[in-house]
This record gives sequence, C-alpha cells and structure tokens, in this order.
Amino acid sequence: MTATLTEAEAIATGRTILARTAADDFTWPSDARACTSLHACRDGVRDSRRDYLNVKAGRIHPGAIFPELEHDDDAYDTALRKLADDVLAWARAAVLVVAEHVGPEAAEALKAAEVGAQS
Repeated sequence: MTATLTEAEAIATGRTILARTAADDFTWPSDARACTSLHACRDGVRDSRRDYLNVKAGRIHPGAIFPELEHDDDAYDTALRKLADDVLAWARAAVLVVAEHVGPEAAEALKAAEVGAQS
C-alpha cells in the first residue's frame, strides 16, 4: 500500500527527483528507449511542478491547464491536487524506469526522495 503524500510532500519529491536526475553522479540508463522514457518522466515532473507553482502563485488560472475547471468554484484547490498527483505519478514512473534499467540501488536512491518526504 502506498502512503498518500500531502501536496507539499509531492512537490518536494518532484524537486528532489529533478535534482537527482540532474546530478553529475546520476546514472542514466544505457538503453536508448529507457533513457527516452526517463527523460519523459523527468520532463513530466518538471512541467507539472512548474504548473503547480504557477497556479499556487496565482500566475495562471487553473482553467488554462484544465479547461473543465474554467468555471469551477474549487478550481484552484482541484488543480493543485491534480498537479501534485501528476508530479508524484511522474516521479514514481521515473523510479520504475531506473529500477528496471539501471538497478534497484539506483532506484532506491531516487526513491529516497519520496520516503524522506513522508517522514
């Protein structure tokens, strides 16, 4: 069973995933498809986190990202939760790619971001 993280913990997890995949000592998969998948995960984390921060700061309306929220009374809260969930889903997908193509130790190091956010 996977614990539910708060929005702040999910966003912190995303920030850590971005930092770890950008680190000089991070081992990227040698397989081209796996590398492409990990890039997609990293970009998903980055984009969802950026949108979360922009909605939270009021720089963009949630309807710009989720058209169905254009006239929703709870648009901001709903969008923030959706975006935090997206960040976490992309981060977890990155861990799975690393586990399969780089190894369990590398995945555990990447996954430590989420574990640290829960404590």
